[in-house]
Amino acid sequence: MKPRGPVMEEERVPYTMFVATDLIDADPETLNSYFAHMPAYRARVRTLDWGQAKAAAEGIGEIGCHTRTHARLSQISGDPARLTDEIAGARAIIERHVGQTCDSFAWPYGTASDIDAAGRAAIADAGFTSNFSAVRGAVQPGTTDVMNIPRHQLEFHWPLHELMVWARGFREP
Repeated sequence: MKPRGPVMEEERVPYTMFVATDLIDADPETLNSYFAHMPAYRARVRTLDWGQAKAAAEGIGEIGCHTRTHARLSQISGDPARLTDEIAGARAIIERHVGQTCDSFAWPYGTASDIDAAGRAAIADAGFTSNFSAVRGAVQPGTTDVMNIPRHQLEFHWPLHELMVWARGFREP
């Protein structure tokens, strides 16, 4: 039997997990160093592994790209080689491990100041067909810019009851 997510899969809610590839299967020291400055993640963090990512992609989930190292694109846009590695390099890693095309991207931190024209161009150049912010909002078919889609994100440290509220529609129409 294929492993299933305890909430999104059981509730049949399509989802995209945006992954920073260098944090998948990372050793505890790397994870502790990365999450040390984030109060919400002070407890030991266990990240997704590639087997779980592949299983999600084979279900109703999609694995999307969130760079290699969760880099703030506006801070690295002056280094085209690094920008390409963070974006196109991460896409190649995902596709190799998951065995499916990775079409969706979400820029780390998700605010307007976290991305610039160079970052947007690198995302398009890498072949992504959608790009997500971290700004909540309604998606309007035929109107929403597919390279600037609002995102309703879930965090893995949220209590199960909060996740259930989101999975069941958060009382949205």
